Amino acid sequence: MIRYKDEILAVELSSYCNLKCPMCTQSRVDYGKKGFLSLDLWKKIIDDFEMNNTYHEKFLPFGLGESLMHPHSYEIFKYLFEKNKNRTIFGYIILHTNALLMDKKISDLFLEYQYQIGAFHFSLDASTQEIYKKVRPGGKLQTAINNIIYFLRKRAQIPPKLIFQFIVMKNNVLDAENFLNFWSKVLKDHKLSFQVNYDWEPEMIKDTIFFKRENTWDVSHLNESEERHKELAVNLGLIEPTKGRILKSDEYIR
Repeated sequence: MIRYKDEILAVELSSYCNLKCPMCTQSRVDYGKKGFLSLDLWKKIIDDFEMNNTYHEKFLPFGLGESLMHPHSYEIFKYLFEKNKNRTIFGYIILHTNALLMDKKISDLFLEYQYQIGAFHFSLDASTQEIYKKVRPGGKLQTAINNIIYFLRKRAQIPPKLIFQFIVMKNNVLDAENFLNFWSKVLKDHKLSFQVNYDWEPEMIKDTIFFKRENTWDVSHLNESEERHKELAVNLGLIEPTKGRILKSDEYIR
């Protein structure tokens, strides 16, 4: 869940995903018939917002699937951005993606309208292909990295913020420090300040390396997931061992 205090509009573009990650509903739940939101319906939705002067500060064009899998993803975002040139329909969009399909063409479109984008949340969970194939089977980590760095190098303003997400799991926890070091180096090499979070709070005001607790399917594993996440946060210096899950003021900002 994305925790914002204000109202958010979410529209599911695709119930398909190009990966079947073990921690995701895509690999565990049968949604029955899957599909894509039709381009005509999308245009009607946006047109209705425009005609009725409907405004949302945050707009999330994603849900259970990978939005960039949509065969008309370029046209969908182009139409949205063009209609929202003056930001009369939404303040900005937030998109979660595994970045595998965020190629040069779609990235250049996002860059053209980057003032309308609040954040990209990149679902990564690994710093090496060896670990990546366990947590995100079927994908090539280097493809995602190349796509992200292409966007990062050409981005002219912040936001859009880039959130580098690592869900802390049993089969990747030993890679967490490498993940932190890898993306820290990328951001430092580009002379960018950033923060490291282990929860949605405090607000991610900069590019953020985010270590997220796993939401397990088996409730009997919740305590294990919680303790694994807490131990990692302590080991990375994000919280003090004696203070439990209390964030350290602004010391996470780098």
